[in-house]
Amino acid sequence: MVNIRFSNRDDWAFLLKNTRLTEHQISVKTDSQELIIAQNNSENVGLLILDLLWNHIPFIANIWVAENNRGKGIGKALLKFLENHLIKLNAKVVFSSSMETALKAQEWHNKMGFSKTGTIHNINDNNVGEVFFRKELN
Repeated sequence: MVNIRFSNRDDWAFLLKNTRLTEHQISVKTDSQELIIAQNNSENVGLLILDLLWNHIPFIANIWVAENNRGKGIGKALLKFLENHLIKLNAKVVFSSSMETALKAQEWHNKMGFSKTGTIHNINDNNVGEVFFRKELN
C-alpha cells in the first residue's frame, strides 16, 4: 500500500541518494514541509520537492518515482498530496516544468491537468530548453 507523507529525519539518506540536495537544504525543506515522500510497503519509492518562486509561488522542482514503481499512480498520489496541502495554505496555482526533450514527463503533466505556459530555450545542458506548466488548484 502506498503512503504519502512529509519527509522526516529518517528519510535523509534516501533524499541524499536520490536528489541533488545538501543536508542543509534537506533540513530546511523538511522543516518547511517542502519534501514529500512516497512509501510502498514501508520502502521509500518516490519523492516530490517543492520550491517557492519569489518566496510565494509553489513550484514543483522535482517529482521522482523509482523505476520499478512507475505506472502505479505514485506520481499522481504525490501531486494530489501536494495540492491538498497547498489548498490548505490558500494557494491558487502550482507550477512545474520538464525538459523539452522529456516527452513522457510532458505527457504526464498534461494528463495531471497542467497546461503549458511557455518555454525557456537553451537553459539546460546541451542547450535543451525547459517547458513550464501551470495548474489551477480547486
